[in-house]
Amino acid sequence: SIVLTEKSTDTKVKIGQSLEVMLPEDGAAKWVFDNNFKNIELVNVYNFDGKRILNFEIKQKGVEKIYFDYLLTEGDNIKVIESRVLNITTG
Repeated sequence: SIVLTEKSTDTKVKIGQSLEVMLPEDGAAKWVFDNNFKNIELVNVYNFDGKRILNFEIKQKGVEKIYFDYLLTEGDNIKVIESRVLNITTG
């Protein structure tokens, strides 16, 4: 498991393994991310114990960069509270 607490995190994962990513999340704001992946597959996403948890399956060799934004929506206003980047090297 990786808990994303830094602005940028690097990890290496072997093909066929799974990767669990955790982001701290409270009720008001939500983490959003791009899910257009080439080498990994998003298996599921759920919330548990104040964290947003994403499970990935590693499909093939390569490099993935996932950008996460923590957004707070108030009416028509959307505010980016913070951002994270996860760099995944697979192989």
